[in-house]
Amino acid sequence: MRIEEAIKRIERQLTPTQRLEQERYPWSYERYEYMASGKLTFRIDEWLEGMSKSWSDGKRQKLQDCLKEIVLGLIEDSEKKKEEEIKKQEMEREWREHERLRIERGQRIFRENELLEKLEREVEVWHSSQRIALTH
Repeated sequence: MRIEEAIKRIERQLTPTQRLEQERYPWSYERYEYMASGKLTFRIDEWLEGMSKSWSDGKRQKLQDCLKEIVLGLIEDSEKKKEEEIKKQEMEREWREHERLRIERGQRIFRENELLEKLEREVEVWHSSQRIALTH
């Protein structure tokens, strides 16, 4: 958030001596003077869509007359941001839960494959022992 004041640019009025100096040394003279206009603008850089981003002094209104609207807008904006943050946190929680289940499923499949390989080795050993027992 920031409050800005518009600046008026006015062409500098030079005396005849200054004009001669300016012609001789044009880089040494500023062409314009800058003065505060007295017109203020309240600006919000981060704002949700559909809402005003700035309020200014104008011909029909002054910035101070907009303070209620500005405060209400800030409250509404903060509530919407809070809702968005809650949705974001819920999505992250769901993603983490999904990821946890995916990892558990992968670990379970890995353990089951290890058990299956162990069982196959034990069956092979058993078959081997049966063949040895039959040959003796």
